[in-house]
Amino acid sequence: KLFVFSDNVTQANKIAITIDSSKVNNQVIGEYEIYVTAVDEEKNISTEEFKIKLIDNISPVINKKFETINVEYKSRFNLSDYFTCVDNYDGNIISKLTTSKDISTSFLGKQTLEVVVKDSSENRSTLTVEVNIIDSVVPQITLTKSVVEANLNTEFTEIYFKNLVSNVSDNETILTKDDVIIDYSKVRNAKGIYEVYYSVTDNSGNIARVTQSVKVNVSNTINYNIEDIVINVGETFNYKDYVHITKQDEITYYIVSTKNNVDINKSGNYTIEISIYDTYNNKIDDIINVKVNDKKENIISKVNLNIKDALIIILGIAVIGIFLYYKRK
Repeated sequence: KLFVFSDNVTQANKIAITIDSSKVNNQVIGEYEIYVTAVDEEKNISTEEFKIKLIDNISPVINKKFETINVEYKSRFNLSDYFTCVDNYDGNIISKLTTSKDISTSFLGKQTLEVVVKDSSENRSTLTVEVNIIDSVVPQITLTKSVVEANLNTEFTEIYFKNLVSNVSDNETILTKDDVIIDYSKVRNAKGIYEVYYSVTDNSGNIARVTQSVKVNVSNTINYNIEDIVINVGETFNYKDYVHITKQDEITYYIVSTKNNVDINKSGNYTIEISIYDTYNNKIDDIINVKVNDKKENIISKVNLNIKDALIIILGIAVIGIFLYYKRK
Protein backbone atom coordinates (compact mmCIF):
# COMPACT_ATOMS: atom_id res chain seq x y z
CA LYS A 1 0.00 0.00 0.00
CA LEU A 2 2.94 2.33 0.46
CA PHE A 3 4.26 1.82 -3.06
CA VAL A 4 2.88 1.86 -6.63
CA PHE A 5 4.53 -0.34 -9.26
CA SER A 6 4.22 -0.16 -13.06
CA ASP A 7 5.98 -1.44 -16.14
CA ASN A 8 5.73 -0.70 -19.89
CA VAL A 9 4.98 -4.35 -20.69
CA THR A 10 4.43 -6.40 -17.55
CA GLN A 11 1.19 -6.00 -15.70
CA ALA A 12 1.56 -4.58 -12.16
CA ASN A 13 0.27 -7.71 -10.48
CA LYS A 14 2.95 -9.75 -12.24
CA ILE A 15 5.87 -7.63 -11.14
CA ALA A 16 7.98 -9.41 -8.47
CA ILE A 17 8.56 -7.16 -5.47
CA THR A 18 11.15 -7.60 -2.69
CA ILE A 19 11.71 -5.22 0.25
CA ASP A 20 14.92 -5.12 2.24
CA SER A 21 14.16 -3.70 5.73
CA SER A 22 17.11 -5.29 7.49
CA LYS A 23 18.28 -1.91 8.80
CA VAL A 24 14.96 -1.17 10.49
CA ASN A 25 14.72 -1.69 14.32
CA ASN A 26 11.02 -1.61 15.01
CA GLN A 27 11.70 -1.35 18.77
CA VAL A 28 13.44 2.02 18.46
CA ILE A 29 11.88 5.24 17.27
CA GLY A 30 13.82 6.84 14.44
CA GLU A 31 14.43 7.15 10.68
CA TYR A 32 15.60 4.15 8.67
CA GLU A 33 16.42 3.21 5.03
CA ILE A 34 14.63 0.42 3.21
CA TYR A 35 15.33 -0.92 -0.29
CA VAL A 36 12.55 -1.92 -2.67
CA THR A 37 13.36 -4.05 -5.74
CA ALA A 38 10.97 -4.71 -8.64
CA VAL A 39 11.56 -7.35 -11.38
CA ASP A 40 9.35 -7.55 -14.51
CA GLU A 41 8.73 -10.60 -16.68
CA GLU A 42 11.71 -9.74 -18.83
CA LYS A 43 13.96 -9.83 -15.75
CA ASN A 44 14.49 -6.12 -15.79
CA ILE A 45 15.42 -5.00 -12.27
CA SER A 46 14.74 -1.69 -10.57
CA THR A 47 15.83 -0.88 -6.98
CA GLU A 48 14.94 2.23 -5.02
CA GLU A 49 15.94 3.48 -1.56
CA PHE A 50 13.22 4.89 0.73
CA LYS A 51 13.23 6.58 4.15
CA ILE A 52 10.90 5.24 6.82
CA LYS A 53 10.24 6.92 10.17
CA LEU A 54 9.08 4.96 13.22
CA ILE A 55 6.95 7.08 15.60
CA ASP A 56 4.99 6.66 18.88
CA ASN A 57 1.60 8.31 19.10
CA ILE A 58 0.16 6.24 21.95
CA SER A 59 -0.35 8.10 25.24
CA PRO A 60 0.89 6.67 28.55
CA VAL A 61 -1.56 4.99 30.90
CA ILE A 62 -2.04 6.31 34.47
CA ASN A 63 -3.67 4.03 37.03
CA LYS A 64 -4.47 4.37 40.72
CA LYS A 65 -3.02 1.74 43.03
CA PHE A 66 -6.03 2.02 45.33
CA GLU A 67 -9.70 2.63 44.74
CA THR A 68 -9.61 5.38 47.40
CA ILE A 69 -6.53 7.51 47.88
CA ASN A 70 -5.97 8.13 51.58
CA VAL A 71 -2.94 10.14 52.66
CA GLU A 72 -1.87 10.25 56.29
CA TYR A 73 -2.06 13.58 58.09
CA LYS A 74 1.23 15.54 57.96
CA SER A 75 2.92 12.80 55.95
CA ARG A 76 4.90 13.17 52.74
CA PHE A 77 2.78 12.69 49.62
CA ASN A 78 4.70 10.55 47.11
CA LEU A 79 2.98 9.99 43.77
CA SER A 80 4.69 6.63 43.30
CA ASP A 81 2.94 5.36 46.45
CA TYR A 82 -0.50 5.88 44.90
CA PHE A 83 -0.12 5.69 41.08
CA THR A 84 1.43 3.63 38.30
CA CYS A 85 2.38 5.12 34.96
CA VAL A 86 3.31 2.90 32.01
CA ASP A 87 4.06 3.85 28.40
CA ASN A 88 4.08 1.51 25.40
CA TYR A 89 7.50 2.76 24.37
CA ASP A 90 9.14 4.32 27.45
CA GLY A 91 7.93 1.67 29.89
CA ASN A 92 7.64 2.75 33.53
CA ILE A 93 7.63 6.55 33.55
CA ILE A 94 6.30 7.15 37.09
CA SER A 95 9.21 9.52 37.66
CA LYS A 96 7.73 11.82 35.01
CA LEU A 97 4.35 12.01 36.72
CA THR A 98 3.55 15.52 37.99
CA THR A 99 0.60 17.29 39.60
CA SER A 100 -1.31 20.40 38.69
CA LYS A 101 -0.93 21.67 42.26
CA ASP A 102 0.67 20.71 45.56
CA ILE A 103 -1.23 18.62 48.07
CA SER A 104 -1.25 19.93 51.64
CA THR A 105 -1.32 17.19 54.26
CA SER A 106 -1.54 19.66 57.13
CA PHE A 107 -5.33 19.73 57.00
CA LEU A 108 -7.79 16.87 57.22
CA GLY A 109 -10.34 16.51 54.45
CA LYS A 110 -10.74 15.99 50.70
CA GLN A 111 -8.72 17.64 47.93
CA THR A 112 -9.04 17.33 44.15
CA LEU A 113 -5.84 16.62 42.24
CA GLU A 114 -4.93 16.30 38.55
CA VAL A 115 -1.90 14.17 37.71
CA VAL A 116 -0.14 14.67 34.38
CA VAL A 117 2.49 12.73 32.44
CA LYS A 118 4.21 12.99 29.05
CA ASP A 119 6.25 10.35 27.32
CA SER A 120 9.38 10.98 25.25
CA SER A 121 7.22 11.52 22.18
CA GLU A 122 5.21 14.23 23.95
CA ASN A 123 2.13 12.06 24.20
CA ARG A 124 0.22 13.40 27.18
CA SER A 125 -2.16 11.77 29.71
CA THR A 126 -4.07 13.22 32.65
CA LEU A 127 -6.10 11.77 35.50
CA THR A 128 -8.24 13.68 38.00
CA VAL A 129 -8.58 12.09 41.42
CA GLU A 130 -9.86 12.87 44.90
CA VAL A 131 -7.34 12.68 47.73
CA ASN A 132 -8.45 12.19 51.33
CA ILE A 133 -6.17 13.53 54.06
CA ILE A 134 -6.87 11.28 57.04
CA ASP A 135 -5.62 10.66 60.55
CA SER A 136 -5.33 6.97 61.42
CA VAL A 137 -2.65 7.35 64.07
CA VAL A 138 -3.76 6.16 67.50
CA PRO A 139 -3.23 8.57 70.44
CA GLN A 140 -0.75 7.73 73.17
CA ILE A 141 -1.47 7.20 76.87
CA THR A 142 1.55 7.06 79.16
CA LEU A 143 1.11 5.78 82.71
CA THR A 144 3.43 6.37 85.64
CA LYS A 145 3.48 2.61 86.26
CA SER A 146 2.19 -0.45 84.47
CA VAL A 147 1.69 -2.20 87.81
CA VAL A 148 0.47 -0.28 90.88
CA GLU A 149 0.63 -1.62 94.42
CA ALA A 150 -1.84 -0.36 97.00
CA ASN A 151 -2.73 -1.25 100.55
CA LEU A 152 -6.05 -2.55 101.73
CA ASN A 153 -8.56 0.24 102.48
CA THR A 154 -7.07 2.50 99.80
CA GLU A 155 -9.76 4.80 98.43
CA PHE A 156 -9.91 3.90 94.75
CA THR A 157 -11.49 6.83 92.88
CA GLU A 158 -11.30 8.28 89.39
CA ILE A 159 -8.97 10.99 90.70
CA TYR A 160 -6.71 8.30 92.20
CA PHE A 161 -6.28 6.62 88.82
CA LYS A 162 -6.18 9.84 86.81
CA ASN A 163 -3.14 10.84 88.85
CA LEU A 164 -1.45 7.70 87.51
CA VAL A 165 -1.63 9.11 83.95
CA SER A 166 1.60 10.96 83.20
CA ASN A 167 0.88 12.06 79.62
CA VAL A 168 -1.73 11.97 76.84
CA SER A 169 -0.79 12.96 73.28
CA ASP A 170 -1.96 12.76 69.68
CA ASN A 171 -0.50 13.78 66.32
CA GLU A 172 -3.54 15.93 65.45
CA THR A 173 -5.94 16.35 68.38
CA ILE A 174 -5.04 18.25 71.56
CA LEU A 175 -5.77 15.85 74.42
CA THR A 176 -5.46 16.12 78.22
CA LYS A 177 -5.88 13.78 81.17
CA ASP A 178 -9.52 14.87 81.40
CA ASP A 179 -10.17 13.22 78.02
CA VAL A 180 -9.11 9.82 79.35
CA ILE A 181 -11.91 7.42 80.25
CA ILE A 182 -11.00 5.12 83.14
CA ASP A 183 -12.79 1.88 83.95
CA TYR A 184 -11.79 0.65 87.40
CA SER A 185 -15.01 -1.25 88.09
CA LYS A 186 -13.14 -4.53 88.59
CA VAL A 187 -10.94 -3.18 91.40
CA ARG A 188 -11.99 -4.40 94.84
CA ASN A 189 -10.75 -3.43 98.27
CA ALA A 190 -9.54 -6.94 98.93
CA LYS A 191 -6.24 -8.70 98.50
CA GLY A 192 -5.67 -9.58 94.85
CA ILE A 193 -4.59 -8.33 91.41
CA TYR A 194 -7.09 -6.36 89.35
CA GLU A 195 -7.11 -4.63 85.96
CA VAL A 196 -7.87 -0.98 85.19
CA TYR A 197 -8.66 0.09 81.63
CA TYR A 198 -7.69 3.50 80.22
CA SER A 199 -8.93 4.76 76.85
CA VAL A 200 -8.88 8.02 74.91
CA THR A 201 -10.34 8.96 71.49
CA ASP A 202 -9.07 11.63 69.10
CA ASN A 203 -11.16 13.75 66.72
CA SER A 204 -10.81 11.15 63.96
CA GLY A 205 -12.20 8.35 66.11
CA ASN A 206 -8.86 6.63 66.74
CA ILE A 207 -8.94 4.96 70.15
CA ALA A 208 -5.97 4.25 72.38
CA ARG A 209 -6.36 1.59 75.07
CA VAL A 210 -3.99 0.82 77.93
CA THR A 211 -4.39 -1.75 80.69
CA GLN A 212 -2.89 -1.35 84.15
CA SER A 213 -2.60 -3.94 86.91
CA VAL A 214 -3.48 -2.99 90.47
CA LYS A 215 -2.12 -5.22 93.21
CA VAL A 216 -3.92 -4.77 96.53
CA ASN A 217 -1.75 -5.87 99.43
CA VAL A 218 -2.62 -6.66 103.01
CA SER A 219 -0.31 -5.38 105.74
CA ASN A 220 1.70 -8.21 107.27
CA THR A 221 1.35 -6.62 110.70
CA ILE A 222 -1.62 -6.82 113.03
CA ASN A 223 -2.31 -3.65 114.95
CA TYR A 224 -3.58 -4.38 118.46
CA ASN A 225 -3.18 -3.60 122.16
CA ILE A 226 -3.70 -5.73 125.28
CA GLU A 227 -5.36 -4.63 128.51
CA ASP A 228 -4.23 -6.16 131.82
CA ILE A 229 -6.89 -8.23 133.56
CA VAL A 230 -7.65 -7.55 137.23
CA ILE A 231 -10.32 -9.69 138.97
CA ASN A 232 -11.27 -10.86 142.44
CA VAL A 233 -11.00 -14.42 143.56
CA GLY A 234 -13.78 -16.49 142.07
CA GLU A 235 -14.67 -14.05 139.30
CA THR A 236 -14.72 -15.33 135.72
CA PHE A 237 -13.57 -13.48 132.60
CA ASN A 238 -13.11 -13.86 128.84
CA TYR A 239 -9.52 -13.08 127.95
CA LYS A 240 -10.52 -12.16 124.37
CA ASP A 241 -12.38 -9.12 125.70
CA TYR A 242 -9.04 -7.65 126.74
CA VAL A 243 -7.42 -7.92 123.28
CA HIS A 244 -8.29 -4.89 121.13
CA ILE A 245 -7.51 -5.20 117.39
CA THR A 246 -7.56 -2.39 114.83
CA LYS A 247 -9.51 -4.20 112.17
CA GLN A 248 -9.22 -3.91 108.39
CA ASP A 249 -12.04 -4.56 105.94
CA GLU A 250 -12.20 -8.00 104.37
CA ILE A 251 -9.99 -9.49 107.13
CA THR A 252 -11.11 -11.86 109.86
CA TYR A 253 -9.07 -12.17 113.03
CA TYR A 254 -8.72 -15.12 115.41
CA ILE A 255 -7.45 -15.05 119.00
CA VAL A 256 -6.30 -18.36 120.45
CA SER A 257 -4.99 -19.15 123.92
CA THR A 258 -1.90 -21.33 123.69
CA LYS A 259 -1.26 -21.50 127.46
CA ASN A 260 -3.51 -20.46 130.33
CA ASN A 261 -2.46 -21.21 133.93
CA VAL A 262 -4.80 -18.73 135.67
CA ASP A 263 -6.42 -20.06 138.88
CA ILE A 264 -9.36 -17.74 139.58
CA ASN A 265 -9.80 -19.30 143.01
CA LYS A 266 -6.37 -18.31 144.17
CA SER A 267 -4.98 -14.80 144.43
CA GLY A 268 -1.79 -14.09 142.54
CA ASN A 269 -0.26 -12.87 139.31
CA TYR A 270 -0.67 -14.99 136.19
CA THR A 271 -0.12 -14.81 132.43
CA ILE A 272 -2.07 -16.10 129.47
CA GLU A 273 -0.12 -16.84 126.33
CA ILE A 274 -2.08 -16.04 123.16
CA SER A 275 -1.70 -16.08 119.38
CA ILE A 276 -3.49 -13.66 117.06
CA TYR A 277 -4.12 -14.81 113.45
CA ASP A 278 -5.76 -13.20 110.44
CA THR A 279 -7.19 -14.69 107.24
CA TYR A 280 -3.90 -14.07 105.42
CA ASN A 281 -1.88 -16.19 107.87
CA ASN A 282 -0.24 -13.26 109.64
CA LYS A 283 0.48 -14.28 113.23
CA ILE A 284 1.55 -12.55 116.43
CA ASP A 285 2.30 -14.18 119.80
CA ASP A 286 1.87 -12.22 123.03
CA ILE A 287 0.82 -12.53 126.70
CA ILE A 288 -1.95 -11.12 128.87
CA ASN A 289 -1.13 -10.24 132.47
CA VAL A 290 -3.79 -11.39 134.94
CA LYS A 291 -4.01 -10.37 138.59
CA VAL A 292 -6.38 -12.21 140.89
CA ASN A 293 -7.05 -10.25 144.14
CA ASP A 294 -8.03 -11.75 147.50
CA LYS A 295 -11.45 -10.45 148.66
CA LYS A 296 -10.13 -9.84 152.24
CA GLU A 297 -7.44 -7.56 150.92
CA ASN A 298 -10.07 -5.59 149.08
CA ILE A 299 -12.23 -5.27 152.23
CA ILE A 300 -9.26 -4.11 154.37
CA SER A 301 -8.20 -1.63 151.76
CA LYS A 302 -11.76 -0.34 151.58
CA VAL A 303 -11.94 -0.02 155.40
CA ASN A 304 -8.63 1.80 155.50
CA LEU A 305 -9.89 4.06 152.78
CA ASN A 306 -13.10 4.80 154.76
CA ILE A 307 -11.13 5.65 157.98
CA LYS A 308 -8.95 8.05 156.07
CA ASP A 309 -12.00 9.72 154.57
CA ALA A 310 -13.58 10.09 158.04
CA LEU A 311 -10.46 11.66 159.56
CA ILE A 312 -10.28 14.15 156.73
CA ILE A 313 -13.92 15.12 157.26
CA ILE A 314 -13.47 15.52 161.07
CA LEU A 315 -10.37 17.61 160.57
CA GLY A 316 -12.21 19.82 158.14
CA ILE A 317 -15.10 20.39 160.56
CA ALA A 318 -12.66 21.32 163.38
CA VAL A 319 -10.92 23.89 161.21
CA ILE A 320 -14.22 25.48 160.27
CA GLY A 321 -15.34 25.59 163.97
CA ILE A 322 -12.15 27.30 165.09
CA PHE A 323 -12.52 29.83 162.30
CA LEU A 324 -16.08 30.69 163.26
CA TYR A 325 -15.18 30.94 167.02
CA TYR A 326 -12.50 33.55 166.45
CA LYS A 327 -14.63 35.40 163.98
CA ARG A 328 -17.36 36.01 166.63
CA LYS A 329 -14.84 37.41 169.11
